[in-house]
Amino acid sequence: MLQLEPTHADALHALQTCRRMLADAEAALPNADPVALIVEKAGLLSAHGDQPGALNAWDQALALQPKHPLALLGRAQALTRLGLADAAVLAYRAAIDGEDGVDFAGEDFCADVVAGLRPQQLGAVFEVLLVRALHAPWHRASELVAVAAGQLLQRAWVVRALDNIDAVWPARGPAEQGEEALRAAVDDVLFNAVLKAAVLPGEAFERLLANLRFSLLSRVVADSGLDDATLALGAALAAQMLAREYAMLQPAQELQQAALLAGQLTEQLASGSASDPQLLLAVVLYSDPGRRSFAPALAKHAWPDQVQALVQMAVLDRQREEQLAEAMPSLRDIADEVSKAAREQYEQNPYPRWIDTPSAVRRMAQDEYVNWRLGRVAAAPRAADAAVRVLVAGAGTGQQPIELANRLQNAQVLGIDLSRASLAYAQRQAERIGVDNLRFLHADILALVPEDGPFDLIEASGVLHHMQDPALGLRRLRACLAPDGLMRIGLYSARARRAVAAARALIAREGFAATAQGMRAFRQQVLALPADDPARGVASLADFYAMSECRDLAFHVHETSFDPPGIAGLLHGEAMEFLGFELPPAVQHAFVQQFPQPFDGLDLDCWDRFEEQHPGTFTGMYQFWARPRQLEPA
Repeated sequence: MLQLEPTHADALHALQTCRRMLADAEAALPNADPVALIVEKAGLLSAHGDQPGALNAWDQALALQPKHPLALLGRAQALTRLGLADAAVLAYRAAIDGEDGVDFAGEDFCADVVAGLRPQQLGAVFEVLLVRALHAPWHRASELVAVAAGQLLQRAWVVRALDNIDAVWPARGPAEQGEEALRAAVDDVLFNAVLKAAVLPGEAFERLLANLRFSLLSRVVADSGLDDATLALGAALAAQMLAREYAMLQPAQELQQAALLAGQLTEQLASGSASDPQLLLAVVLYSDPGRRSFAPALAKHAWPDQVQALVQMAVLDRQREEQLAEAMPSLRDIADEVSKAAREQYEQNPYPRWIDTPSAVRRMAQDEYVNWRLGRVAAAPRAADAAVRVLVAGAGTGQQPIELANRLQNAQVLGIDLSRASLAYAQRQAERIGVDNLRFLHADILALVPEDGPFDLIEASGVLHHMQDPALGLRRLRACLAPDGLMRIGLYSARARRAVAAARALIAREGFAATAQGMRAFRQQVLALPADDPARGVASLADFYAMSECRDLAFHVHETSFDPPGIAGLLHGEAMEFLGFELPPAVQHAFVQQFPQPFDGLDLDCWDRFEEQHPGTFTGMYQFWARPRQLEPA
């Protein structure tokens, strides 16, 4: 880079840092621990891309100290980069289970799994680690569930059940087929873990879940009894229904049966007699018990642990959120009409309704965090003890600010959002996880003033594109950013959201309301569309499979989509400099193959040409970094 631009500040700084590290290492050589030197060498080789050399060095370190935690982890990562998936899975298991294991070994395992790590022969070992990752959790469950779904679709019992279901759908098949699938599901540890961790997306799984739900309901109606293992599966399936907010088709006959059971449960609770947990389980499979008149009585009753977890989710957590929403402080009044409409949407449907998030993660300084996100050096080092003020604009239900508060060293994080209900969800989760360097405020981005800052880091992911004037929103945030601050922005891609645009047109044309009934009707119409219909593509998106997520996906009160030139114009108008997109290594590699020049990755015209050829590149969002434009020296 310095050959092309000899005065490039970031490159000069990186060169000085490397020289200082080498000088420090040479000075320490006479008294250095030989294993530590080999580990440092291996790390440098890995960073340089020499994975065979790094693997050899990791093996040398482990020959001298077989349980060295960093060497075990480094070896697993090197094997992954070399494409030796089975050996990598075994190495990750050794790193995770080591007596002096690294706290973030599980986190790194999950990152490689999400990036594509799949063993050929060691599926059982892989799934054990995947279940542990979901329980811990070591990573965002929604991303791990997408991986688990691929594993589950290869199960013989799942294939057989889906064949039976598809033969008669939407009717229910013979009871013996449902019982066979139910017994197999009870014994599937990964399936049970997934149900409790996050929404399981996909049309095939929606049909499978509907049939399992019906089989459980039939058992309770027949008073056949549920053993402990089946009760545990039922509780996991009920938790899945709560997470989906009952977005699935609700057959009238099944609803009637569930309503009769709800009546029996009401009588039991009113009499003060022992209440049947199977009745409550059947009710939760079809409706939210927290919305029923007997909800307060549920909270006072003693239930088996699996069923008590449902009462916690549906009743006790909601009661706490109502308290927190009422007490949530406001920064300033919300005046913008689009902001008011968006506030109303998220008061009714806080988004996303996540269950858990990793807390034991690798802690990072701000510059390390930025470089880790981008996969390259983009931020200058700060003093190790420097305080970091962070603003998360559009904090929603808190997953992003909680993860940031756990990740960043010396950080004080402020999350703002339009919706008190969303912020209350966030505050409850922060209390549960034990995050103490985070606070929330009810506020509109448009109400921010420079005196609210300055912030060293601002994250605005998935919020500016829902504003009437995204440029004005960015201007308000830019005014609160420190002169050397950084901003992480997430915006919708017009190319990647063609299916969503078609779905929104379908909603407008058919007049589907943004209500539970309207959204269920919309979902059923989408699933009935021919495969080549443009709107049918939304069924491939995970957000389609839960109510609040579906509303955010297709029923939002306002959205604007972008392309790379649009991003360039947005940043130019606010005197900001593009620092790069966050993308998986495989996509970055494909881009470099097509655009090999050193600065092509910072050229949004190059990215526009790349996305035109690969329109699914930014299916989630454009996630990119920017900073105030640096003034040229006089």
